[in-house]
Amino acid sequence: MEELIKDMLFSYLIPALVPVIGATVTWGFAELAGYFRSKSKNEKLNFALNILTEAVDVVVSNLEQNFVKELKKTSKSNKIPEYKKQELRDIAVNKVLDHLPKKTKKEISKNINSITPFIQDKIDQIILNRKE
Repeated sequence: MEELIKDMLFSYLIPALVPVIGATVTWGFAELAGYFRSKSKNEKLNFALNILTEAVDVVVSNLEQNFVKELKKTSKSNKIPEYKKQELRDIAVNKVLDHLPKKTKKEISKNINSITPFIQDKIDQIILNRKE
């Protein structure tokens, strides 16, 4: 009886388990590869966003030093008119876009629908942080 069970085990059960084990191992490796691809993609995006943030910071500093102080001096209320703020924002966006490498723009565009409003928000955020 014991011999019959061993024969059945080796004849039917083990050959049936081999494909199941193979499929499980293959699935595990596929999941692991997907995890590493995802992690790599997130790292690329974070790197691109760091480059963007740095570019925005540099451009805002540059505009602040070169234009904003002069505009405030010439203004009676020591404030910049709204239309000039919009002009400066547009200049800043264009300068940031000029500073960004094509690869960085491409990586950000893959994950963000429109890069220009995103840059405008980053500019506003940096200006607000400097005022505080």
